[in-house]
Amino acid sequence: MHLLTTIDERQQICEQLGIDVFYRIGFTYEFSRLTSREFYLRYVIQGCGVSEVVEGYDHHFGRDREGSVEELLKLGREFEFSVAALKPVYVDEEIVSSRQIRQHLLQGRVDRAHRLLGRPYSVSGIVIRGDGRGRQLGYPTANLNLTHGKIIPQDGIYFAQVDIGSNTVYGMVSIGIRPTFFAQGQRTVEVNLLDFDGDLYGKTLTLRFLKRLREERKFESAQQLVEQMHLDEQQSRALEEEYRSQVRKSGSTN
Repeated sequence: MHLLTTIDERQQICEQLGIDVFYRIGFTYEFSRLTSREFYLRYVIQGCGVSEVVEGYDHHFGRDREGSVEELLKLGREFEFSVAALKPVYVDEEIVSSRQIRQHLLQGRVDRAHRLLGRPYSVSGIVIRGDGRGRQLGYPTANLNLTHGKIIPQDGIYFAQVDIGSNTVYGMVSIGIRPTFFAQGQRTVEVNLLDFDGDLYGKTLTLRFLKRLREERKFESAQQLVEQMHLDEQQSRALEEEYRSQVRKSGSTN
């Protein structure tokens, strides 16, 4: 799976936008075989009632994606509801689409994905025990267990905002196999939190990716890796001050 948002995240976003009702439908084989007309009759027209439908210009629905905006317009005329087909949205002359956002993430361009999404791309996971190597190097990390099927950005080192319950801090995220120590290691996602001290095991962290610092690479020694991590930290702290300054400015204008 390559999700950009989980169902729970979509519901939360809808709530933030002021949507009162969020209709969840279990995806079964029977459901997948409904024709576009059957789907609308059962779940939209009879299921919840409808006066207006708003969809994207390239929306498809029903079995084998057979339904299109054109068919939706026909259904609207038949059952007396209006249809608003939104035009493509562009950011910096690039069309906003889930496909484009996925490609940016898979190539590590999290700042570009942020622009198209209108918010930082995020993943959440529970902190589990690792091998303690980060602590040995002077950069303790929280290893995350991610089981939600969302896209994980390209391997590399990232600067991110990290939500821990109601608290928000910043940190350096490492995604990859740790090639300095392992020739074919298991892919991991771990974060070193800046200026944070506390027990995180079993807690849920949300990483909001803000910028890719560099690619993951193999170093000749652990000392060389630590020296690079010092540089990563310097860059991250400069970015942290930049983002905190933006937050302060935003707050002062509200």
